[in-house]
Amino acid sequence: MLDYRLKREGFSTGLGLKGRIKQTTFQPYLSPILKYSSNINGGRPEKPFVLGEFAEIVQPHLIKKKGVVIGAGIGTSGRSLYGRGKYFNMNIDASYAHSPAHHLGIATLSASACAKNYLKDLWHLDVCGSTQRTHKDITDQNSGHFSVSAVRLYTSAPFTHHHAAVGVKRYFANSYIQNQLTFGIETIHNSGLFSKISATLGEALENKLVTRKSLSGSLRMQAWGKPLTTSAGYSAAKGGKLLGVDWDEKTTSFNVTYQLFSSVTIGVGYTITDSTIDYYDVSEPNFKLRLTAIKL
Repeated sequence: MLDYRLKREGFSTGLGLKGRIKQTTFQPYLSPILKYSSNINGGRPEKPFVLGEFAEIVQPHLIKKKGVVIGAGIGTSGRSLYGRGKYFNMNIDASYAHSPAHHLGIATLSASACAKNYLKDLWHLDVCGSTQRTHKDITDQNSGHFSVSAVRLYTSAPFTHHHAAVGVKRYFANSYIQNQLTFGIETIHNSGLFSKISATLGEALENKLVTRKSLSGSLRMQAWGKPLTTSAGYSAAKGGKLLGVDWDEKTTSFNVTYQLFSSVTIGVGYTITDSTIDYYDVSEPNFKLRLTAIKL
């Protein structure tokens, strides 16, 4: 297995065992979708909008719809080796999920690519980018990023291995472009646990509600012989203006996922958003049912 992994990462001789791998590979797949969406149509909260002396009753067709969506995604992932310890990963995906209750759908197109480059002494340089478009009945959102990260692999104790990264990211949204600093560390512990911690610092933008800082962490373990993952996140967005009023938000989330079967993973969680504009306060649960992609 280690010999195969080394060869997949551009070290052609691996551990010296026989066998070669293809320089370029592609894997088409089909992904079933069955999940709960808290905003199928991209609508607004179902309550009057009041800000200072301004008040508005939200039109019924603009209120957000909730419920189960069913659909599928199709795509392909690929990898190409182009040097010792150098390889290129890519993924292209298109999906559609439909709500039988509301007769509405969510269409998503996405693509990502990442060039992994081994330098020396377990240092790597990753150059990555992504783009995504999500179309709903009311909204049409585009986002993407380009990032450069320095990565270091190291061992701190017997059977305890780390993957640490620091980088710069250029984030693209519908109405703004933001520069960010990113930090992350992933650890395989000698007990078999896997942990991940990520942090982001974003620049301030005038009159734009943007993420200024975020912190998230997850822990994966075995429970009753199956993978169990717990995660939590916090983010603070600042800088927005709405009708002359400052608009800041703090969001906290908690999630637990468990692999019931080899092809079925369930998840539950809760998200709380505290906004300086009460209309955008959120406190709601979320539910997930993820089905493993089918290789074509």
